[in-house]
Amino acid sequence: MPPKPPRAGRDFRRFRKGTHVLDATDPEILVRIGRIATRWPHVETAMIRLLAALINDTLEDVAASIFRSIVNQQARIAVMRDLLENTLHNEGRGPVYFEVLNEFSDLNSLRNTYLHNMWVTHEDGRTFLAEPNADHQNPRESRRVTYKELDAVSARMEALVRRVHIELAAAIRQDRLYPPWLRILHEQHDEGATQAPPAPHSSDEEP
Repeated sequence: MPPKPPRAGRDFRRFRKGTHVLDATDPEILVRIGRIATRWPHVETAMIRLLAALINDTLEDVAASIFRSIVNQQARIAVMRDLLENTLHNEGRGPVYFEVLNEFSDLNSLRNTYLHNMWVTHEDGRTFLAEPNADHQNPRESRRVTYKELDAVSARMEALVRRVHIELAAAIRQDRLYPPWLRILHEQHDEGATQAPPAPHSSDEEP
């Protein structure tokens, strides 16, 4: 059985006698935070391709204008999810569409966690992040952040951009040739055609 994760604040209680700085001071941590911040606009730009597919914008210029006009990220995600899940045009879209949107949503939450919360550095060099509770940010309710964690998030961002430009782009091209909603109609028609017709009444039987 894997060990249980430490409770929030455990590391801070352990070094109450030490000193800490209310900032991230480790240069390697700062580089990684900066990489996440500067890579994020490329992730957002890649998502314009998804929105363009959902509104049938082959040139992606209308989608870009809409995407940039919606400044709230949660609103962008909500619009794309509604288009993907509740419109006839997008009925039958493959799993890559949903997976890309879900990963974008998850990464957006992580990016906000790193850029909008309180960084703390202990005198021994360890770095911690205080995430907000109900009404305040308390450095004694923080968790430790490592190079490995930040590298993994940065790698996920890069992988998402690559997936949009390769796997999602291929799915979009295929769907333009044979729209998924049209494929569903053909499948429904074929299923109806293969059903056996009702047996005719015999002349000796009552109608």
